[in-house]
Amino acid sequence: MEQKNRFSALLEQLVATAEVKHFVLAKALQYDVSYISKWIGGRVLPTEKSASDVLQKISQCLVENASAAGLDQLRQDYEVRDAGELWQAIYDNLIAEYYYVQQLQQNSGSVVAPNISFYPELSMKKFIEKMNHPVLRRVKSQNIMAAIDLFSIANEFRPQIVSLATDKSAERHAYPNVHFSLLIHLDKRQGETIRDALFIANLLVNSSLVDFQLHGSEFACGKLMFVVKHDFAITGMLIRPDTCAAVAVCEGEENSTPLYHDIQSLCTRETMLFRRVTMGEMLGQSMDYVHALLAPERHWMLGHLTEHLLPDDLFREFAGQMVSSGRIADASDLLNLHDLTSGILDCGNVQLLIFEPAISRLIINGELDFFNHRVVLDFPQRLRLLEHLRKLVRESAALQVRMVHDPLVSDFQYSACPSVFLSSTVSYLRMDTKWLEENLLLKINRAEMQELYSAFFHEIWNDESRVVSDREEIDRFICHLMQGLQLLANVTEQ
Repeated sequence: MEQKNRFSALLEQLVATAEVKHFVLAKALQYDVSYISKWIGGRVLPTEKSASDVLQKISQCLVENASAAGLDQLRQDYEVRDAGELWQAIYDNLIAEYYYVQQLQQNSGSVVAPNISFYPELSMKKFIEKMNHPVLRRVKSQNIMAAIDLFSIANEFRPQIVSLATDKSAERHAYPNVHFSLLIHLDKRQGETIRDALFIANLLVNSSLVDFQLHGSEFACGKLMFVVKHDFAITGMLIRPDTCAAVAVCEGEENSTPLYHDIQSLCTRETMLFRRVTMGEMLGQSMDYVHALLAPERHWMLGHLTEHLLPDDLFREFAGQMVSSGRIADASDLLNLHDLTSGILDCGNVQLLIFEPAISRLIINGELDFFNHRVVLDFPQRLRLLEHLRKLVRESAALQVRMVHDPLVSDFQYSACPSVFLSSTVSYLRMDTKWLEENLLLKINRAEMQELYSAFFHEIWNDESRVVSDREEIDRFICHLMQGLQLLANVTEQ
């Protein structure tokens, strides 16, 4: 029996799941029912000229006419909430499979992909095109393993490669059943410490909606291996930053799954570069939050403002809110931590590096990270926080404080700036994802990543062209922001 092409197989599956009859689709499209049968049977494809319109109408018809059970199953399959999102997700899946089959037919004369295709050499652009397989549009459940020498690849291709497995929806939903483990090699970095550290931070933020783990191993050196379990694999050897050789593209379980398990065996707890944790774990039995505060060396970089800089009265207010909301049973432990932090800022040795956008965002939206929970300050509270920050800058002799005004890199793809807490014992990253209920909290798990972020911090700290270290100048800047905040408050109250 001739194997059905991927587009026809998907269309058949969707129609069966939705429990929609062929004549209902035909009526919605104003086509003869024989066309529907031919598309589902794999005998013909919709014409390229009408494909987009036809597939949009099919997607809408399936959602509008699905049975209750079918509609519920489709929502589960595509991990979406409402009908508009659902038909768009179905359309995206159908159009991806359509163009995949159409291109396959143009290139090989067949609408069914061979089990293995081999290419002696491909540009990175072409490799990424082949890596962008339609199976990646599936969101209900997916298992992906990859070993990619990211830091040997030209900068412009890195975000494209990693986004293929993680950029599931413009609506920014969580996809807990999409599992993606990426193995990289750090020894081949070319000394672009700031760009590399920001790239990893943005990779972690952009991957936060799926179950993502980043691992480090020399196995990834010179390799490009990307595998979707049971479905698809593409492998190659990197010979130049923009070129790969000996590329093999594999379809089907018998070719992809063994390779998947080969990479999986290398992705162990020991090779994890970061470990995703909760604030409850940091504050609980491990006491990592306290260990980081009490370590001999403390380097804090704030890409967004955190509870560390709150004055006493504001801290008590937000701790009380945590109790009222049921997130904690007793605020006493948090208050003790605040007293400890205040003492360290007054008397301890802390290097504090603040990014100007972190303060500017507080002025505009009032958001602050309170133990990894997003809280919103009203205008008087914002003024109290800034006045407290001014006091720290002016009066705390033990606090070394510097401010960064300009973006670290001009590339808009690296927009997320992490808050990094480095010490000789426990180091971790906190990042505002904007779409998750809690901010992203990642404990640094390997020495090479600790070294990268330590170098990242000190390169910025010691760069006089990037930072302002004069306390009076920092104080004047905060005063300027406070004046702007007062004007904003006056306008809002009118």
